[in-house]
Amino acid sequence: MRYGWIVPLLFVLSVVLLISCDDRQTFQPPDPVDKILFGRVTDDLGNPLPNVTVTIYEQNRVIGADDYVLSLLTDSEGEWLDTVTTASSQTYTIVYSRTGLIDLIQTQFVTTGEPDEIDLGIVSLPPSDIEDEYRIVLTWGSVPPDLDAHLTGPKGDGTRFHVYWNNRIAKSVDGDTLADMISDKWRGFGPETITIKTLIPGAYRFSVHNYSRNEAENDTTLVSLSNAVVRVFSASGLEREFSISGDESPADSVGNAWHVFEIDGETREFTVLNQMTDGVAFDDHGVFRIEKKPERISIP
Repeated sequence: MRYGWIVPLLFVLSVVLLISCDDRQTFQPPDPVDKILFGRVTDDLGNPLPNVTVTIYEQNRVIGADDYVLSLLTDSEGEWLDTVTTASSQTYTIVYSRTGLIDLIQTQFVTTGEPDEIDLGIVSLPPSDIEDEYRIVLTWGSVPPDLDAHLTGPKGDGTRFHVYWNNRIAKSVDGDTLADMISDKWRGFGPETITIKTLIPGAYRFSVHNYSRNEAENDTTLVSLSNAVVRVFSASGLEREFSISGDESPADSVGNAWHVFEIDGETREFTVLNQMTDGVAFDDHGVFRIEKKPERISIP
């Protein structure tokens, strides 16, 4: 009887196998859950945009087709809110459009777990008839409250310009406008908008400074909290998009300045930088750091 235990074991295994093969044990899909999606739309100066069509599609659906999940208009404050019902985690495509403005496409991954309310943040739509070479728009969340956009570039005489909130226009030696800042915000969200009027040979560098943490060292709030997004538009539409928390996010999360990209003024080629630094070294020609920002008036 040394092997008397084998028969009972085989019986138990056969019962388990029968249960697992029983056609009556059907798969029960998870119950659908409601997710509230909301956000806000402005122009690239920060003014609320009403009557923007917000259309949400499931991933891989044809944009412009009628098989969207929902479609609605922003209200008088540029805000929108609606509910999607899903039984599985998936990515949605959100399309923002209004006549006279550049369309914008956003993606959002939605899980069946927490949270039940998902803030898609602020998006800013430039006019479709812009004449700038490039229009660079920075948006972010409520924290940190004060992010600053910075652009450096060639002046054509061997020196470089630096456009930011305290130096809002750059001119060539001939007096032509090379770049300017047309929107500056410091109470969260943005947008901060800088335009490149004329491209000349040389490197144009765009950076974001977390002025709210200007004196902090080894700070991580810019990467971990801001949800900053930089979008580059031209008359052709959206050229490039950079997210501090996206696929091209910085490998190093420490620093109060995010060096985002460069543009070659001759070839128009973009180079992704995604570098974080302390000390706010915005250019090869020096270090920019302000110990105290004077009281200023937001533009426009």
